[in-house]
Amino acid sequence: MGQLYNDRGNLSIGFHGCKKDIAQKLIKNPTEIRISENQYDWLGSGFYIWENNLERAREWATEQYGAGGTVVGVVYELGTCLDLMDSCCIQLIEKARDEFEQDMKCLGLPLPINRDAKSDRHKNKILRDYDCAVINHLTRTTDAKYKDEINTQHFSDIRVFDSVRGCFWEGEKIKNMEIYAKTHIQIAIRNLNCIKGIFLPREEVTFPSSFVK
Repeated sequence: MGQLYNDRGNLSIGFHGCKKDIAQKLIKNPTEIRISENQYDWLGSGFYIWENNLERAREWATEQYGAGGTVVGVVYELGTCLDLMDSCCIQLIEKARDEFEQDMKCLGLPLPINRDAKSDRHKNKILRDYDCAVINHLTRTTDAKYKDEINTQHFSDIRVFDSVRGCFWEGEKIKNMEIYAKTHIQIAIRNLNCIKGIFLPREEVTFPSSFVK
């Protein structure tokens, strides 16, 4: 139950923070997209997008690259989405966590842990080694099962995940409230066919122009 509604076909706009030279490459040749595969990526391997959050993308790019940072806009669809705000997807994650931990135990390997970055004074555990490993375990085992069924029986009812989506509470807690200054939704695009275009964000103009004196 619920998997029927994991397909998200509507187009959306998000933003990707990067270095200025990478932004120019993406604009000129949007087929050359680099997948992030850091062991601490919050949503596993993928091309990362801030969902409809230009200012947070700019802030992140500046934090990472200083004056050399910038932002590109991305038109995308989620496709079949592992949405970490969806109850059915959370159940899949819980099952994958148990399988992952059992595999690591059988191999005699230590479990990765989520860690604080030295630069993060808020201690939000922004280095998500454990989360990343579990999500990658789920998406890659799903990919493998799909491929095996296609190879053996030439069809499959399995739906591989085109994207992963999650909401993160981050940053300083606003006084007297349960709201955090850097809270955001991020997308990790796994299937690059979900990216329909990349553009340079433009500045807003006053409309109607007659309002301007």
